[in-house]
Amino acid sequence: MVTKRLMTLFIAFMISGFAFGQNVDQKTTERTQRTPEEMAKASTDRLSQRLQLSADQQKEVYALTLEQAKKAEERKELNRTRMEEMLKERDAQQEKLKSILTPEQLKTFDESRASARNNNRRTDRFRRGSNMANRRSMDDNHSMNNKRDSIRNEQPRRK
Repeated sequence: MVTKRLMTLFIAFMISGFAFGQNVDQKTTERTQRTPEEMAKASTDRLSQRLQLSADQQKEVYALTLEQAKKAEERKELNRTRMEEMLKERDAQQEKLKSILTPEQLKTFDESRASARNNNRRTDRFRRGSNMANRRSMDDNHSMNNKRDSIRNEQPRRK
């Protein structure tokens, strides 16, 4: 009887976990494919809802967030270009290093790089998961900080 309940709970937990994981992937994909205009509109809509902005304020906020989104897109492209340059430099350095090392040293070097890559992949998976959890709870943390600050402001200061 108890094992049937445990199995049912376990299965329900697993199903909910899979469903939750799929929603996160969809949100992440949607977020990365938006244009600066779409991001500015979404940001303006959120602020308008939260703060009941007037039509004039919405136009100003849209212009501000659009400008910021375009700058972010430019930085993203610049970072992509820099990364490509760094990879080319790294590849050139690797080729020079290969010409310097003996075959035994090269084998040891390649094995250590493969081991390091595998270790990085394992830790990246954990980091990505924790970052997603952090992003989801940022609004919650922000509201908790505001509550904490308001409580602190209400309390008389000790001397």
